[in-house]
Amino acid sequence: MERLGLGYEALAEINPRLIYTGLVGYDPRGPYAALPAYDDLIQGAIGLPALARMAGSDEPRYVPLTIADYFVGIPGVTAMLGAVHYRARTGKGQQLTVPMFETMAQLVLAVHLSGRTYEPSIGDPGYLRLLTPQRKPIVDKFHAEAVKALSSPEVKKQLEEQLGMRLVLSTPDEMASFVDGEMAKWSRIIRENDIRLD
Repeated sequence: MERLGLGYEALAEINPRLIYTGLVGYDPRGPYAALPAYDDLIQGAIGLPALARMAGSDEPRYVPLTIADYFVGIPGVTAMLGAVHYRARTGKGQQLTVPMFETMAQLVLAVHLSGRTYEPSIGDPGYLRLLTPQRKPIVDKFHAEAVKALSSPEVKKQLEEQLGMRLVLSTPDEMASFVDGEMAKWSRIIRENDIRLD
């Protein structure tokens, strides 16, 4: 933008109230400023593939989402809202720069610096609760077992007696729908009552 004559300084002379925001790959004042940046490069630079390996993947893997591209927009909007508030109070605009690498590095380090937070170090990096291979959804297994159990006439009869109602579950799809409904109901109850499951 500077080369085109459209940098902040040139435009702010025309409109001092201008809020000029750049969502860039790297901080322009840092050593990586001239490097290319897109989501996979940023994920690699901040160590997300290595975290996948630490969490039990057979090999380093990218997060299957363009997470850096999307996530950096959130602090970008937050910074712009702050600039709008500042301008409303002072009448002055400003230049904002939100770099993908530094923003995402801060996010990862805040969670996974762990024992390396201290000097001298008191342990390895990585938040173990998040990196354990056992941290994965178990709903599918439960869902399959529940549908299988409901397929049994004996279990269905016992459930009807306990619920005090007749269940009309004549097909696997209807049984699955019933289980999904119950799971949604109990998930809501757990959330509303702030019940911890860990």
